[in-house]
Amino acid sequence: LSSPMTTTDPTHLKIHSLTLTPDSKVLLHSPLHIAMEFEPVEELKDVKWSVKYIVDITSKRHILTLYQSPSSLSYPSGTKVSLALDIPQISAFKDIPDKLVRNMGLLQIEMVREAEQKGTAEEELFKLSCVSMVTKESDGIYREILNPIEE
Repeated sequence: LSSPMTTTDPTHLKIHSLTLTPDSKVLLHSPLHIAMEFEPVEELKDVKWSVKYIVDITSKRHILTLYQSPSSLSYPSGTKVSLALDIPQISAFKDIPDKLVRNMGLLQIEMVREAEQKGTAEEELFKLSCVSMVTKESDGIYREILNPIEE
């Protein structure tokens, strides 16, 4: 499912749609496909995409990287872009006990500009957070990621 929207910070991107597949409750480790249509408000050079899953527990925050662009990308200003990110299997949860994963989490889709000089930080240009609910049922642990731009 998808719907039109504008990002809360339209400085760099105008988001037209976001689709998360599957868009229902599935086993925790199931594949995830993210499709997004956006329009750069300005020319974007040397950017990378990442997808992270954040598990917050009282004593520690776990940040799991699910996807990282293999190389830098560039987008011209004012051109509608279709982005597809595929995560074939979410195996990053294996290092966290199931009882800690069974909670609310955040899936974050981020775009950063590479550091201009070695040793400096990347510049975050865009971040979209999707709430995830993880539950245990008799036949396994399930996740459901909510699309923040669905009507």
